[in-house]
Amino acid sequence: MRRCQMLLSSVQGTAAPQIASQLHCSDQTVRNAIRAFGREGVGCVQEKSHARHDHQSAFDQQGRERLRAMIRLSPRTFGHEGSVWTLAWLAESCWPEKITSRPVNVDNVRYVLGEMGIR
Repeated sequence: MRRCQMLLSSVQGTAAPQIASQLHCSDQTVRNAIRAFGREGVGCVQEKSHARHDHQSAFDQQGRERLRAMIRLSPRTFGHEGSVWTLAWLAESCWPEKITSRPVNVDNVRYVLGEMGIR
């Protein structure tokens, strides 16, 4: 709705700083909306995904190689009581072992292992 208001005000000749002041946003937000209308037409007013579009994996290539090496070792080496790795143990061990750039959860580990072709 706010983008529609920006576009309508722009068509009526109102300057971007005035529109921004009326709608409590930045001048650049108004300019972005006007440019998006020029590129996309009416489609620019539809809400889009707010998900990040850049790849934010905690596992870099070196981390993936270290993960592959770690799963070949016994979990007992890393302080776990069993002899077979679980996803939870892998997730718990990755951050302290500097395999990942941040703490990870089971879903992160499952996804990366899948990408690596490991089930």
